[in-house]
Amino acid sequence: MIVPIHVCLPCLKTLRLEFIKFEDDDSVKRLLSSSPVLEDLSISVCFMQNIRSLKISHPSLKRMSIAFQRSPSSSDIVFDLPSLVYFKFEVNTAKIHIIVNMPSLVRADINFAIGSFGGEINYQLDVLDELFEGLVNVKSLRLEIVPELLPFLSHGRFVAFQNMLHLEVHNWMKKLDGFEFLEFSPNLQTFVMCTPPKQESFPMEKVPSCVAYQLKEWKVLHFDDESSLFKMVTYILNNATVHEKLTVCTYPVLKVETEFRITKQLLNLPRCSNKCRVVAF
Repeated sequence: MIVPIHVCLPCLKTLRLEFIKFEDDDSVKRLLSSSPVLEDLSISVCFMQNIRSLKISHPSLKRMSIAFQRSPSSSDIVFDLPSLVYFKFEVNTAKIHIIVNMPSLVRADINFAIGSFGGEINYQLDVLDELFEGLVNVKSLRLEIVPELLPFLSHGRFVAFQNMLHLEVHNWMKKLDGFEFLEFSPNLQTFVMCTPPKQESFPMEKVPSCVAYQLKEWKVLHFDDESSLFKMVTYILNNATVHEKLTVCTYPVLKVETEFRITKQLLNLPRCSNKCRVVAF
């Protein structure tokens, strides 16, 4: 894709780029600067080997979705988007540095699918740290993250998400160590876990403040291990003092009689919040 020097798109509000190879750094800058009223940008499966430093800066952009096929060769990425309210970001390489400025962000959808790089675990955490710093004002976050990083998630390393009210964590796979993520979401009101893994023990010795005093809704979706489920649910019901709704969705392969038995047991569990209702299906 070669962007002309004098290109002008004064009325363009929505732009979708797919399967494009950019010529150089300036091609991206010219494309964005030529669209003064752009509000919605999507970059999917685009090849950026020719880009030394990717900078996406725009005063009016409100929604952006970007999924790297390959990262820029220089590994420097800057998102300067003061009006952005929705951000979707998919990355599968740790060899990047990110600077993010999104003060108006409301919702983010992050797929941090970086695999195991052995001794480079600290580098991966640095990338995640850079990303989280730019998302600090987000109110709703959907996060997919590889399990290798979960044991390292802690309030001691990452910034606190003071404004975050809604959190979804998907594909936790083998571990529940990322439960510490709740420690730096002090005002969280809704938490969604999708496909929680099998776990012999549940971290019940510590109760994050958001669970004890803020959490109103907890959803557990597509579980397939009864023992882990009941440990988790019992923990929440015993410690969430203002809890209003617990939703449990069984895995589709479970038999009807199994679903009925689990649902009956869940409904009979004691709870410390008299407003809490349990919905199971």
